[in-house]
Amino acid sequence: MRQIPLARRNLVAEPRRLVAGVAGIGLALMLILLLGGLWAGIQAQSAQYVDATSAALWVLPPGTRTLFADGTQPPTSTLETVRRTPGVDWAAPAWGLYAILNLHDRRAAVVLVGSAPGQPGGPWALARGRAPATDGEVAIDRVLAANHGLGLGDRLAVADRSYRVVGITRHAGFMTGYVFATHRRVGTLLGAPGKTSAIRSAPPSPPRSATSWPPAGLPWSTRPRCAARR
Repeated sequence: MRQIPLARRNLVAEPRRLVAGVAGIGLALMLILLLGGLWAGIQAQSAQYVDATSAALWVLPPGTRTLFADGTQPPTSTLETVRRTPGVDWAAPAWGLYAILNLHDRRAAVVLVGSAPGQPGGPWALARGRAPATDGEVAIDRVLAANHGLGLGDRLAVADRSYRVVGITRHAGFMTGYVFATHRRVGTLLGAPGKTSAIRSAPPSPPRSATSWPPAGLPWSTRPRCAARR
């Protein structure tokens, strides 16, 4: 019996359809790889901030997958609960979220970080200037400053307000810049005063095993786990 190569005949019968199909599959694979790379970069950026802070334990909302992910917002009263936990050397609140700024008619994706002045969690590697001390001040990373011609003393628009740039950091984020503001200002921008997205704390001295020392029974993560969340 003679065999008829139907599959091959169908493929070569419409060469344009064959080329279009192969190109479509190739583009789909490229898109999958691109999205995977973007997600890996976003996770690495979250870990960059975690790795730069001196906190070893984090109190995070239940179900949090990355530090800057949207989620529930515990009240800042939780901060006092953590501080009262025996052995805690210090605890400080932190806001972390992604935002889109309109700079010189160009949109720029940034990570907006809010920290309490004088406490850990603000810009960790300043090249010039200082960390924000008031609600009207921000610090930005060097790439964001260079790309948009921003320097110390310039104004940066965030939402419906402008802030004076008082610091420029040496580090830079992956695809998105960093903007550091006060914790209170970020909470006001989000319409969530009196809340926070995370609480950083230091371990007891001398350090004990994290598994034997959950802070006040709250949802918590060690620093490496927080950095490696996926």
